[in-house]
Amino acid sequence: MMRKRYPLLVVALLVVFLVSPVLPAHAATVRHVAPGGTCNGATPCYGSLQDAVNSAVSYDEIRVAAGTYSQVNTGGGITAVVRIVNRKLTLRGGYSLTDWTTSDPVANPTTINPAGAGIGVFIDYNADTSIGDVIIDGFTITGGSATDAGAGTDSGGAIYIDGTAHVRVTVRNCDIHDNSAEDGSGGGIKALNTDVFKLIDNEIYANQGSGLSLSYGANPTVTGNYVHDNAGDGLGFYSTTGSSTDIRDNTVEDNQGSGITLSTIGGGSVTGNTLIENHAEGGGGGLDISGAYNDVVVSGNTIRDNVADVQGGGIDVSGSIMRITDNLIELNTVTAPSNNGGGGLYVNSGASGAYVLLSGNRVFSNTTSNQGGGIVAIGEVDIVGNTIRGNSGGASGGGIVATTKGQINDNVVIDNVAGLGGGIRVYGAYGLTVDHNWIHNNRATTGDGGGMSLSAFTTLDLTLDGNQVISNTAADDGGGIYVECPNADDMIDIANTVLARNAAGTGSGLYSSICSLNLAYSTVASNGVGAGDGRGIYLRDPLGADAEYHLDNTIVVSQTTGVYAESGAAFLEATFWGTGGWANGANTGGGGTVDTGTYSYTGDPLFVVSAGDDYHIQETSPVIDKGVDTWITVDMDGLPRPTGATDIGADEWGELEKVYLPLVVSGS
Repeated sequence: MMRKRYPLLVVALLVVFLVSPVLPAHAATVRHVAPGGTCNGATPCYGSLQDAVNSAVSYDEIRVAAGTYSQVNTGGGITAVVRIVNRKLTLRGGYSLTDWTTSDPVANPTTINPAGAGIGVFIDYNADTSIGDVIIDGFTITGGSATDAGAGTDSGGAIYIDGTAHVRVTVRNCDIHDNSAEDGSGGGIKALNTDVFKLIDNEIYANQGSGLSLSYGANPTVTGNYVHDNAGDGLGFYSTTGSSTDIRDNTVEDNQGSGITLSTIGGGSVTGNTLIENHAEGGGGGLDISGAYNDVVVSGNTIRDNVADVQGGGIDVSGSIMRITDNLIELNTVTAPSNNGGGGLYVNSGASGAYVLLSGNRVFSNTTSNQGGGIVAIGEVDIVGNTIRGNSGGASGGGIVATTKGQINDNVVIDNVAGLGGGIRVYGAYGLTVDHNWIHNNRATTGDGGGMSLSAFTTLDLTLDGNQVISNTAADDGGGIYVECPNADDMIDIANTVLARNAAGTGSGLYSSICSLNLAYSTVASNGVGAGDGRGIYLRDPLGADAEYHLDNTIVVSQTTGVYAESGAAFLEATFWGTGGWANGANTGGGGTVDTGTYSYTGDPLFVVSAGDDYHIQETSPVIDKGVDTWITVDMDGLPRPTGATDIGADEWGELEKVYLPLVVSGS
């Protein structure tokens, strides 16, 4: 079969046709608007914005000279200064009568002011499905009033966008202020059913209602805006679709609502924003997120000095799948006398399948009168690699309150305060791991658990590994760790843990009530010295003395009493007791049973620099190779423990030992 041959020119023209964009059927016309209809010779010229719009066809540009434009008109039930219906136009202010080429809104302020007789700009496009743009650029829009009686709409005082299928709407370089909306939604801008909406480099302020309210939009982009002093949320997004919502580099402050609200959002990112001094009556003073169902990323934001009455002074999250990473969250507050807490963040992942990651955040100096000065975490939440410092939790959990089945790992938790659980309060846990945290100088001022308070009414299923719990205090029990189980059948595993220089009324290092306990490869040193009761480990089972405590490969030195069993039975193996300056007043005590096992050792443990909180062991430490094998295979730094020749205490000495220094956190 012979192939047809086409001339090269025909093929080239076909390729150009296929790859070229669809162009307007006519050459775009530049139209001019000036007060009084005098444009200094530029044509066509109009004295009314609406006259120019009515004369335009899609793809035209309307350039507007400095002045104030207040003439309203009514069509389709909407009263506005400008109604753009089924036209793809650019409306740009900032021109002068002597220069129609360069827009300069600062030098040539161009104002749309309906003076309360309607709204500023109305946009509606449903004529066809071809792609195009409506652009509003370089205006001051003020004096808009969205009321059903006056404007035909109760939202969108400055700009109301009512359905723009297949048309991209961009609002850029505008000052939008002192507009109002009857329903409080979109005092500045209301956007409804927009395919692509862009809000870029605007100032939106002093509107009666939210700055922006966007509903049922797809993939909005909101960047570089300054949104402040609005009587509602700063920026609100509701039921948005697509996976590319982009909220970036905005400053949102002093709004009487959440700084940013995201409700039922398909996906996207909130990055590089500054959210300060917003006040929400409900949750999320800085950022309020609910129903994020496709991995929303919140990263690199500064969230400071916000207030929420109910929960989440900085951030409130519910029922969402998302990542909150590398943010500064500080000086936020939850204020109502009866509140849910979470001065910095309140995170409730919600139904099964939802998941929230908190990672790399700095959570500083947040407060609540109830619980969770820094963070409240409920559900499937991982708290990993954050610095949580100087928060106040009121009743409980100065740093963290968690009812979760995720993980609390690799965090720095320091200088927090609460009634109980100065650093971390866990209440009910289902497969929770609390690993490799630095928990230092936290205070429980009226209750238990200076470093950590761990308890539950029904189930306490958790594992602690590699934590360094140092210099915490509790008014009652458990200066370092307080753990209480609903019954003695709950077995708590604690391994590779340093408990040092903590103080409490009872059980300065560790206080265990009712729980059965596996404590392995841990270092318990100098708890209660100069304060507290001076007992390193305090064990009790008031429900029947059925609890069993297994302590293997533990360094217990420099306490008034090393291991005190009020009730229950403690079984020790391979314990290192101090001598000389490291001696306990008594190694064991209490009315319960303490079996010290087959192997016990004494001496100076030879820590590296205990005064500097470094409880690694030196190369010549007598604890080396004295341990017995257990279920633990690595030490507190993650280095392997050799079978048959393991060391006692939290650290396994070795030539490849990681350098561990207490973290010094710089000021914010």
